[in-house]
Amino acid sequence: MTYAAVDLLGDSHLTLFRRAAATLCAVTSMTVGLTALSGPADAAPGATPATASAATPAAASTAAPDSPFYRSQPWLPRFKATTTGTSTAPGVLFTAFQPSGTIETRPVMYDNTGEPVWIGRNQPDGVEAPQALQYLGENAIAFWSRNIWDITSDTTGSHRPLGGWEVHPRMTTDSTGEKLLLTDKWGTTTKIDGLYQPVVMTTAQEINGRTNTETFRWSSATAGDSTKPIPVKDTLRTRNGDDPFDYLDVASLNYDPDGRGFVITARGTSGIYHVDMASRTLTWSFGSKSATIAPPDGETGPTLPEDARIGADGKLYFVDRSGDHVRGVVATIDVANGKATYERKLQPSGTVDPAQPLAARHQVLPGGGSLLSYNGRVAEYNASGALVFTGNAPTAAKYETTRGGIPLSVADSNPYVGFDFADPTTTKAFVSWNGRQGVASWRIRSGPDDRHMTVLKTVARSGFETEIALPATSVQNAFVAEALDADGKVLGQATAEPGRAAIDARYADPATKQTLGSPTYSYETLRSGMVGHFASGDIIWSPRTGARLLLGAFRSWGSQGFGAEPPFGYPVADQAPSGDANVIQQKFEKDTVFWAPAWGPWSITQAIYIEYRAAGAELGSWGRPLANAQPPASTGALSMQEFENRTAYSWSVWAGAIRGDFLEKYRQLGSENGTLGYPQGSTVPSPRPGIPAYQSFQRGTLIYQSTESGAPMLMLWGRIEYKWESAGGVDGPGVPLFEERPTADGVGRFIQFTNGYIYWSPNTDAWYVENTMAAKWTEYGAEHGFLGYPMMDAIPSTDGVGRYIHFQRGSIFWSPSTGAHEIHGGIRDKWAEYGWERGPMGYPTTDELGSADGVGRYNHFQGDESVYWSPSTGTHVVNRGIRARWLAAGAETGLLGYPTTDELATAGGVGRYSVFQRGSVYWSPATGCQVIRGGMFSQWVALDAERGRLGYPTSEEYRTADGQQRQDFQHGYILWSPQTQRTTPYYY
Repeated sequence: MTYAAVDLLGDSHLTLFRRAAATLCAVTSMTVGLTALSGPADAAPGATPATASAATPAAASTAAPDSPFYRSQPWLPRFKATTTGTSTAPGVLFTAFQPSGTIETRPVMYDNTGEPVWIGRNQPDGVEAPQALQYLGENAIAFWSRNIWDITSDTTGSHRPLGGWEVHPRMTTDSTGEKLLLTDKWGTTTKIDGLYQPVVMTTAQEINGRTNTETFRWSSATAGDSTKPIPVKDTLRTRNGDDPFDYLDVASLNYDPDGRGFVITARGTSGIYHVDMASRTLTWSFGSKSATIAPPDGETGPTLPEDARIGADGKLYFVDRSGDHVRGVVATIDVANGKATYERKLQPSGTVDPAQPLAARHQVLPGGGSLLSYNGRVAEYNASGALVFTGNAPTAAKYETTRGGIPLSVADSNPYVGFDFADPTTTKAFVSWNGRQGVASWRIRSGPDDRHMTVLKTVARSGFETEIALPATSVQNAFVAEALDADGKVLGQATAEPGRAAIDARYADPATKQTLGSPTYSYETLRSGMVGHFASGDIIWSPRTGARLLLGAFRSWGSQGFGAEPPFGYPVADQAPSGDANVIQQKFEKDTVFWAPAWGPWSITQAIYIEYRAAGAELGSWGRPLANAQPPASTGALSMQEFENRTAYSWSVWAGAIRGDFLEKYRQLGSENGTLGYPQGSTVPSPRPGIPAYQSFQRGTLIYQSTESGAPMLMLWGRIEYKWESAGGVDGPGVPLFEERPTADGVGRFIQFTNGYIYWSPNTDAWYVENTMAAKWTEYGAEHGFLGYPMMDAIPSTDGVGRYIHFQRGSIFWSPSTGAHEIHGGIRDKWAEYGWERGPMGYPTTDELGSADGVGRYNHFQGDESVYWSPSTGTHVVNRGIRARWLAAGAETGLLGYPTTDELATAGGVGRYSVFQRGSVYWSPATGCQVIRGGMFSQWVALDAERGRLGYPTSEEYRTADGQQRQDFQHGYILWSPQTQRTTPYYY
C-alpha cells in the first residue's frame, strides 16, 4: 500500500534535564517536532515557484519533511486493557513501548480502552522510568533516556543537570511539585573485610525546580557529608571482580507526603530504608540484615522490594517479588515498637520469570487505591482492595506504567492528515491529533482551492487515528480536516494538498525515483489537479485519475496544456507497450496517445493512429506527422493533426482522416465550422458491390451517389441524415439519388434513396418510407395527398407477416399475399376495433374505394369481409356468408341498401344476422342465409322472430301460383294476400 503525508506532526515543548560536567548549568526548554510515525525516511521533494507557466505554483520549501509517509495503524500496538465495570482512578496510562523489529523506543499514553492518546518522540537510546507526576503545580510526564531526564509540563523552566552514571534512574517530586529528588551513582571506597575496596555510592539530590539550586544531598556510603550511611554489610550480593561493587542497587526513592524525608528501596539488600532529611540519618529500615522494623507474624519480610513509598495516609506501599510471583503490599510501620502490619496484600494473576530483572511500580492513587505495574503488566485496585482494571503493555518489555493527567503541552498544535492512494476509486484520509483530548468528530472539506470548498463527510472520531474513505473524485486540490468537539465547535484544523501528497507518494517508489531522476521541487497547481516536475519527467495528478508519469514525448505532448488543464485530459495510466513493435502508448481521459521512433518526436492520438496505421503509417499515403496532435484553432474538436499528405481530425472516440473528394467537399461546406462539424470516422470504403464509400461527421454524412467513376458526392445532414443512420444507412434506406430537396407542398424536405424515401416536416420529424409502401403512398399524392406526411417508419405487423406505416391521415398496410393498401378514416377505425390484421378480417385487399351508388365508401379484407360506410348509416362490417348474400342481392344498390349494423348474434345464440336499410339477412347452421324484409319481417318479429313458433326463415319471399306472397320458416310459413293486404302465419 502507498501512504502519503502532507505535513509533520505538530510540535511538543520538551523540557530537558541534560547530563553535564561537574559544574552546574541551566538547560532551557526545547521545542522539538515529532517525527512521522511509520514508513521509510525517504525525503519528499519540496517546491519552488514555477517560472515557466502561468499556473499557480505550490508553496515553496527548501527542506523536505522527515518522511512523506504517515500512518500509525499498521504497527502501533494497542494496550490490552480490561475493566471490571468499577470506576478506575482518573487519568490515562503513561508507559513506553518498542515497536517489533526496531531499536526505537517511544513514550506513550493510553486510555482505559487501550487506545493511544499521545505518542512521544522516538528515543533510539531507550526510555527508562516513564512516569506521570506533579511538577511546579501542574501535570507532567517524565522519562530517562541516555542519562537525560525529559520532563514535559505546561510550564517551562531551567533545571540543574545531573552527574554520575545512573543505570536505574529514579526521580520524584514533593507534594507541591516544587522540588525534585533525583538519584545518581558515584564510585568511592569503603572498608570491606578490613580492606578499602571500590563500591558504588548512590546519591540522593534535591533540586528546587523554580530556582534550579541544590537544596539537599545525601549519599548511601561513607563519603561527602553522609551522616549515617546504609551499611555495606547489609548487602546480600557477592563482590565480583575488581569492578565497583553496587552493594545497594537502589530501585527507587520517594518523598514522604510532608517532604521531610524519603524512602529508599534497595534490591541488593532486600531492604526498605527511611531517611530523615533534616538529620540525614536513617530513621528505620525494613527487610535488610540490619532492619529495625520486623515483618508481621508469618512473613519473612520483603524479598526483592520495588518502589516503596509512604502514602498520604501514612502507610507504606511497595511491590515485592518472591520467586515467580509479584504482589503489592500496603503496610503500617510502627517505628516505636519496631513492627510492621500488612493491611492489604494485592496479588495479581500470572507469574514472572525469576531470572529476569523486575521493573515495578506501586503508585498510590487518589482515594487510596493502588496501581501495580511490573514488566509491562498493570493491575489497579481500589481503596477496598478490589481489582478494577488489568492490562498488558504493547510488548513484554520491562516498562513501568503509571496513571496521571495529560499535560496540555504534549498535544500537537494542530491535527494531522495523511492519505492512502492505493485504491484508484477511493482515497483514504487518516486524521489524528496527537495528545489532544475532546475531539468528538472530524469534518472533511475539499475543493479546487481554499475559497471554494464543500463538506465531503463528517464522521465520529474512532481511536487515535480515524480512517475516512472518500470517493477519489471528490478529493480536490485543497483539503481541510477539522476537529470538532461534542457541540460541533472547531477545535483545530489540518490543511493539505492531496495532489502534492499523491505526487510525493508516487515519487517515493524506488523505481519511480530511478526513472524520474532528481526532484526540481517545482509543482504547478492546475485547474483540477497538480503536476510535479523532475529531472527526467513529470508526475501529474487529478482526483479522477490518480498520480501518473509523463515521460519523453508524452511529457512534451502533455505539457502543451499546463497552466490550465492538459489538452486531452489527465493520463489514466503510465506509458506502456501498445502491441505494435516499437510503438508505445499512454491512455488519457479523452484519448490514447501513441509514439514511435520512426515518427520523430511527434505523438498521435488513438483515433487518428488507427487510421494512420491502416494507411501504412509513415510509409503509407499519409506520410510523416508534422506536429503533435493538438486542439484546432477553431474550437470543439478533441484534436487535429497535420501529416505530409493529410489533415486528420478526432472527435471523442472518433477520428477522421479527410482526403481526396471528401476533403474538397468538406472544405466547400466550411470545414469543421461548417454544416458538418468534425469527422466521426475516416472514409468507409465500399462494403460490397454497388455500395459507395462514405464518411460520417458530427452533423452529417458525405456519400457518393453511386460507385461509378465521377459520380457526384452528396451530403446528408440534419434529421434526415440522422434517420438514414438510425434506419440502417446503406443497409437500410440505401444510397441517396440526390441531395435534400423541398417537398411539393413547400413545407418539408425529402431525399429519395435506392430503397425508399425519407421525408421530414416540422410537425412530424423525419421518417423512412420504404419502397413497398412508397409506391402506394405516391399513388395517392404522397405528402400533399390526403394521407399527408409519415408519422413513423414502416415496421413489422404484430402478426409477424406484413408491415405497416401510419401517416397523418391514414395508414398503408402490406403483406406478401395482399400487397400494399391504403386505409383511413372511419373504415380504419372499424378495422382497428376488430383487431387490425390480427383480427378476423386480416389485411385489406383493396384501398378504400367509392361504392357503386357514388354515396358511400368501402374496403374489402382477407377474411371475406368488408367495411362499408355511408353518411346516413355510418361504418359497419359485413361478414362472410351474410356478405355474400348481400352482394348477391345487389349490395348497397340492391333491395337491402347499406348495412346499419355489424353482424350480430341472434338471441338464442344459434344464428347470426345483419340489419340493412331495407331488410335483414339471417343465418343459422340449419337454414343458411336468407333475406327477410317488409311485411314478412314485421309479422315474423311480432311473432318473436327466430325464438317464436316459426323459427328461422328457410326461404326468401316468393310468389305463389294463386298470386300471394309467401316466405317459409322452419315450422310454418307466412302468406301475404294482395286482396286483404294482410299477412297471416301458418304452422306445421
